[in-house]
Amino acid sequence: MVLASIRNLNQRDGTTIILCSHLLQQLETVCHRYLFLQPGATGAKLIEQGTLQQLEAKYGKEVVLSVETNLALKGDQFQGLPARQIAAGRLEFSLPDRAAVPGLLRHLLIEANVYSAVLANTDLESLYFKIREGNQHE
Repeated sequence: MVLASIRNLNQRDGTTIILCSHLLQQLETVCHRYLFLQPGATGAKLIEQGTLQQLEAKYGKEVVLSVETNLALKGDQFQGLPARQIAAGRLEFSLPDRAAVPGLLRHLLIEANVYSAVLANTDLESLYFKIREGNQHE
């Protein structure tokens, strides 16, 4: 209810609202831009900023695609891409970037049914941990 009110206020009046939260999944539904701060002895330091698309382009180099399918995986690859069965009827593929998703799905559909496909590591929380990992040395 509160997040919906914030979203409506922003859309209706064009009001800029700054939120601070560790509940990144909720922020993803409301926010357009993100700032990531790292606490330090002399105060917080800005370690990254941008839209979700900008952050994904910079930190989402490898994409994990979870696919519900009836494909019987033979080995640990499909079409030259790393693949593994994570549950009955569910495979996980490691792709170099999201641009590889349509090609993989086209090849999958030639050989089997595809019931769902979800990018598993491009949400704000996953990107946050990649950003933090890249800034640990500072």
